[in-house]
Amino acid sequence: MKTKLATLFGLIGWFALVLQYILILKNSPGRSTLDTTIRYFGFFTILTNTLTAVYFTAVAFGKNVKPATHTAVTVYLTTVFLVYQFLLRGLVELHGWDMLADELLHTLLPILTLVFWVMYQRSKPVGYGVIFLWTIYPLLYLAYTLAYGNSTNYYPYPFVNVSRFGMGQVLINSGLLVVGFLAMSALFLFIGKSVIKR
Repeated sequence: MKTKLATLFGLIGWFALVLQYILILKNSPGRSTLDTTIRYFGFFTILTNTLTAVYFTAVAFGKNVKPATHTAVTVYLTTVFLVYQFLLRGLVELHGWDMLADELLHTLLPILTLVFWVMYQRSKPVGYGVIFLWTIYPLLYLAYTLAYGNSTNYYPYPFVNVSRFGMGQVLINSGLLVVGFLAMSALFLFIGKSVIKR
């Protein structure tokens, strides 16, 4: 059952990613394929869903994925879900295929990943100290986004738009998100260790 679910969820993830890439190419007339591709992978949503699709593919092929990786992937994609639902939903009106890709990446895949984690997580051997290692990925993403935005004046998300809010406010926004990420990571580990029985 685990392998079948991982295969299904992985296929959904890859389909959503490819669909979104095709759509962003279609919706970016006058921009080079290279520039569009760079911007495509400049979204935390895309990077995290790619990581998740790779994870499910590895599980589907019988790879032994560490419990810490399982939980980290779930925390990352849950972050995508929460940020989108509470900060980004409704900012852009979408229809048709654009709406489908958007909902797959921001809503369905995070929910499926959370369900998979509840069903198969093994968090008991994972120490809380690993949370700080998990934070490296979003911090590196933030550093890249600010550097890229500084050179191009393009920011993928409004709350990191230095041109609009200034660096001070962006750092405050980012700091709040990091604190929320740390708290959620601790919560996931606590639930995995103490609440979900295996």
